[in-house]
Amino acid sequence: MLKYVSSYKEEYVSLRAEILERISIMNTQGQSAISVVIAFWAAGLALMGIRIGFNPDNTLQTYQLIGLCMGESISFCAALWILCPLSLKSAENINQLAALSAYIKVFHEWIPGRHGVDMHPNWETIDAKTNHMKTVQKMSGKCLYNSEYQILGILSMSLFVISVISYAGIIRSDTQSSVSTISVVITVIIYTLIIKFDIFCFYKICKASSVKKHFQDYLEDATKRYKEIAKEEGLIEPEESSIGNMLKM
Repeated sequence: MLKYVSSYKEEYVSLRAEILERISIMNTQGQSAISVVIAFWAAGLALMGIRIGFNPDNTLQTYQLIGLCMGESISFCAALWILCPLSLKSAENINQLAALSAYIKVFHEWIPGRHGVDMHPNWETIDAKTNHMKTVQKMSGKCLYNSEYQILGILSMSLFVISVISYAGIIRSDTQSSVSTISVVITVIIYTLIIKFDIFCFYKICKASSVKKHFQDYLEDATKRYKEIAKEEGLIEPEESSIGNMLKM
């Protein structure tokens, strides 16, 4: 027996509003991430330009070159560090979008429809059949949804590696030993710590924005969970428990 809730319309409107809000946040967040990362790249490339373009006759001292090189590295790293929490937040929003969509589909569309309750329009059910983002196949779905963080992370990491190689070249070319050994040791330690943290951030970015797991995967997982809850609450009969039946709706 369907447990009818008189305020289901208000809940439906509220859930749809939250979905739209999260979509808006994701779009704005992606654009902001690109802008911030480009700004850090510009700062790092500017320092690289000063180090390379304004030193044709080796007029800059080794310690000055090292300082510029470290400035480049920190700029490129900052871009990576900013991307890490943003990508995690984006992944959380995708999970929540899938959960909200699945909840509406199960409790506001599918179950009422099974009990003769008119819930027109069934937006989530129709959208699941027509939205390219939800229907694209996994094999062809090397679609780049939510991959901007991973792409920007790869580029930031590549620029950082170039900066590290430049630093190593500066140290090796310092034939006059104008930089003290202790200074070299300190900078090497700093770079080592930065590299470890960068690898950690890059791993988190790739995991959060992985293109291997599509939005449809999250949606199917959430739908299955809510269907199990509905079965436990007695909202559906045991013979209706096949996930395939509902995904076809």
